[in-house]
Parts: sequence; structure tokens; C-alpha cells
Amino acid sequence: MLVKEFRIPMPLTVEEYKLGQIYYQNKLIVNEMQAKSGSIKSITKDEEYLSESGTRGLYSKKHYCLKENFPSVLQFMVSNDASLCEEIWNEYPYTRTLMTSNYLTKLRIETFTHYLEDLGDTEGIFKDFSDMPQQINVETIDLSSHEPQEATHPWLDTFTSSVSGRGPLKPGWLDAYHKNCIGSSIMCAYKLVTISCSYPLIRAKAESLLLEQAKKRIIEAHSRIWMAQDEWL
Repeated sequence: MLVKEFRIPMPLTVEEYKLGQIYYQNKLIVNEMQAKSGSIKSITKDEEYLSESGTRGLYSKKHYCLKENFPSVLQFMVSNDASLCEEIWNEYPYTRTLMTSNYLTKLRIETFTHYLEDLGDTEGIFKDFSDMPQQINVETIDLSSHEPQEATHPWLDTFTSSVSGRGPLKPGWLDAYHKNCIGSSIMCAYKLVTISCSYPLIRAKAESLLLEQAKKRIIEAHSRIWMAQDEWL
């Protein structure tokens, strides 16, 4: 099993990020459902629940085409009709996501997320999780250092919100916040990603590729949320 913690700081408040996340997820679902080649097969559940601790949350369950969500070099081993089940327990500012497959039954991708109003410097958020290694590899993602995946996207170092006035995110923006963040909005998404693909012949390669794919999607999602803020603020 591969385990890695990603930290994604953004110059927003936790409540603002929640609005952006809802907007992005809803838009993504609409686009997928309208597209002929969309990877979403069905949405089977979308309901409120009450956790054992008394926290209210939203549980959702979706089914995707596994082949379209699997690394390209491994797609040869996946049936065209195989599905990927995504379950989300959203108790914002904490969420848990579990992905399993009816075809690759030994595949399990789980992500735990905490959203905090800090610079991404809080340690040990996931230390009490069972079955986790004592030392977890941590990577802080600076969105400004990554190019957009699609040519139609603006660069983060040129985008400025006409509503909030925030931006652009130029290289070194996070260091500047570390030096002088008094009165400035800042939050961080802490994501613990665990990937298990227990098929001996492909295990190491598959887990490595799936982790890299998860990182790319994290970067893409947070970049889109940031650059769409004029639509959801």
C-alpha cells in the first residue's frame, strides 16, 4: 500500500473554499452527464446522514467507467464495462472518499481530507489513523508551479479575480504569505491518500501510477476552483 499526504495551500478562507468546491463538483457532474463520452455512469445515492459523533454530513455514491479513470498504460487489463464506485462522506471541513471496483476487487483508493485555516504547517493531523506508517511522506503543492492541463485554462500567475481582487498566484506567493500573512485569508487542504492494488504482477507499478494520477487530479481540481472564483464568490 502506498500512503502520501498532500498539502494544498490557497489564499481563501475555509468557508470560501467550501463554496468553490460545491460549485466545481456540481459543474463537473453536469459536464460529465451531458457529454456523450462522460465517465459517470450513474449517481445512485445523495443523502444526508448523522455520524456516531452527532455530526451531520452528506453521503454520495457514484459509478464511473473504470477504464477511463485508470492509467493509460494499464487500461489493457480493464474490461470496457467495468465500473469504479466512488463513495464520499462529507462532514466539511472533513471528508472521506473511497473508490473501489467491481472488476478489480483488490483495488482500493481512499482519501481523507481536513481543511484548516493555516499555511499548511500543521503536523500530525493523521497521526491517530490506524494501519498507517509512523513516517508519512508529505508534499506541499504550490499551485503556481504547475501548468494548466488544458490550453484553454489561464495561467495562475496571470489570473486575478475581478470579485475578490486576489491573484495572481506568482511563484513564491506562499513564501510571501509565510513572511507576512497578517489580515490575509489563507487555508490549506490536507489530503491523506492511500492506494492499495493487491495484484502481485502489477502492484508496484499500478500503485505508483495511481498515486501520480491522484496528484494530477488534486492539482487540476484546486486550480479550477481558484480560477472560477468569480463565478462562485
